[in-house]
Amino acid sequence: MIAKEVVYICHKYRNDPYNNYLKVRQILIKLKRVFSDKVFLGVHLYLPHFFSDENNEQDQIKMYCLTLLSLCDKMIIFGEDLSDGMQWESDFCNKNVNAKGKVIEVIYADDELYNKIGIKKEFIEDE
Repeated sequence: MIAKEVVYICHKYRNDPYNNYLKVRQILIKLKRVFSDKVFLGVHLYLPHFFSDENNEQDQIKMYCLTLLSLCDKMIIFGEDLSDGMQWESDFCNKNVNAKGKVIEVIYADDELYNKIGIKKEFIEDE
């Protein structure tokens, strides 16, 4: 069985790596429960295991993020104040197509989605 859609989760990271890791983990758990026919990709849970911000690896991190993003059908942005990284992910979606040759749909998480997955918007915005 293959998922109907692959969805990239866009959320801040660098300003508070540990807490943002926990937030994205919680978002993914909730999304998976509600939308079991989709695969959700949160690079926050994956890339920190072998990359470090201290090692000037930003270009390589961007390459990984954009490559993984190019495999997705949609991107959901969590948070209203976009970081530089969130902005270049959004820009990538607006200027490129995914590996299937289709536009990557960008969705901003709204109250309806927050309510559906059972997460308070304040949880995401709390920095």
